[in-house]
Amino acid sequence: MKHPAKTTETTAPPAGRNGAEAATSRAAVKKAAAKKAAAGAPAEKAAAEKTTAEKTAAGAGAAKKTAAKKATAKKTVAKKATTAAAGKTAAKKTTTAKKTAATKTAAGKPESRVALVRRARRINRELAELYPYAHPELDFTNPFELLVATVLSAQTTDLRVNQTTPALFAACPTPEDMAAMDPERLEELIRPTGFFRAKARSLLGLSAALRDRFGGEVPGRLEDLVTLPGVGRKTANVVLGNAFGFHRSGLRSERAADLCIPYGSHRSAA
Repeated sequence: MKHPAKTTETTAPPAGRNGAEAATSRAAVKKAAAKKAAAGAPAEKAAAEKTTAEKTAAGAGAAKKTAAKKATAKKTVAKKATTAAAGKTAAKKTTTAKKTAATKTAAGKPESRVALVRRARRINRELAELYPYAHPELDFTNPFELLVATVLSAQTTDLRVNQTTPALFAACPTPEDMAAMDPERLEELIRPTGFFRAKARSLLGLSAALRDRFGGEVPGRLEDLVTLPGVGRKTANVVLGNAFGFHRSGLRSERAADLCIPYGSHRSAA
């Protein structure tokens, strides 16, 4: 009688038990990972904060360096400006000192008459080179006409005077004629030049002075011209320079008195 063969069977663990263990194992792994992540998070955060702090410190350091550089540059510019200002001040002081010294020297040693004349002639030559065609814009044919036109030119234009004087000189060509003219008639003739009443008084006064004190002739000395009513140094120099050629000939005022120029011998340069 044959016996059936024995079969070796391996008993497998129950399926439910294995699943529970696997789930528990996975949960443990996740929990460990979570703990690890939780433990690493503060370190990462601290590292990030440390990096940020380092960057902030580096930026602050760079800003400080930049500010220091700018401050140094400003100080350099200010120093240069101060040096330049000091140099200018020193130059001004030096110039002032030289001028003061020259003034003291001049004050201590008066300029001689010969030196004064030479200096005046040198200045005249230099002015003649700079302004070779210098001439008055006033129209005149003799010293008396230039004197009257110059008096009328105050507070008006030379053009207006040139438009007014033809009728005036036609009515009174000489000092004697003008001195004898009716004041109202004279005022009417010179009205376009403005301030005609004051100018009429000056013209009547200087005409009478020329008639009574200078024989009807315009004097060739500055000292005499300035004694005429309405004639100052400026007007007198205009007459001397243009009617008598004082500035061109270089004659001294004492010698200019010897010049007696007949009426009509001068013509306007215009």
